[in-house]
Amino acid sequence: MAYFTQGAEMRLKLDFKNEWGWSGGYYSVAFYLTVRRRRILCLVSGLALQEYFGASKQPLSMEDEFFANRELFEGIARKLISEEAFTEEGRIFIGRPEVAAALAERAAATANP
Repeated sequence: MAYFTQGAEMRLKLDFKNEWGWSGGYYSVAFYLTVRRRRILCLVSGLALQEYFGASKQPLSMEDEFFANRELFEGIARKLISEEAFTEEGRIFIGRPEVAAALAERAAATANP
């Protein structure tokens, strides 16, 4: 279990041991964040995992890439929650545009330390 604090107003609790996995209905890897006692479903697009991380179309491959890049997805989810970028259903969706932006930001930070 990992805890992240973003200012005094937001505390995120992530539990990847029991609350994550492939969601065929959303074609995404799903995980939950708890923010101020509210459980938020977060989804990482299977297409983003395939395009940017080389995952195959097999759910196990996408789960493996999710865990290999978990810190990146946690950061994206934190950012989207802080921006209140929820879907109509109250979920956080991490798709290709969000992954592309995060990877570009990481590359720029690495190039300009």
